Amino acid sequence: MFLVKDMDRSTMTGGRIIGISSNGQITIPQKYFDELGFGTEAQCFIMNDGILLKPYYGEITSVASEILRDVLADGFQGEDILKEFERRSGYVDKIRRSIKASEEGRVIQKSIAELEAMEDE
Repeated sequence: MFLVKDMDRSTMTGGRIIGISSNGQITIPQKYFDELGFGTEAQCFIMNDGILLKPYYGEITSVASEILRDVLADGFQGEDILKEFERRSGYVDKIRRSIKASEEGRVIQKSIAELEAMEDE
């Protein structure tokens, strides 16, 4: 049985059972690997009752700092700071995926409005 607790299910797609080797290693399905733009490293987080893996693109603390500065400058407060930070940070991953796709010969050009529309995907 696949249970998801305390997560926004609207942002989840798919779901599949994968094996774990005797060394504790997993293989990310190729479709997920390509779609999310994984490279040679991944970030790994413990989340409530599971693990979250995200592509790792190197140190992005300066980008995160800039996003946070902008969120604060725009007047967000309390819990809204985190929500807006996460929303804007999502653009970074989408832009990186678009860049990777263009490097692979799949030209994708998106405006900010189109990136915002991708939030529903």
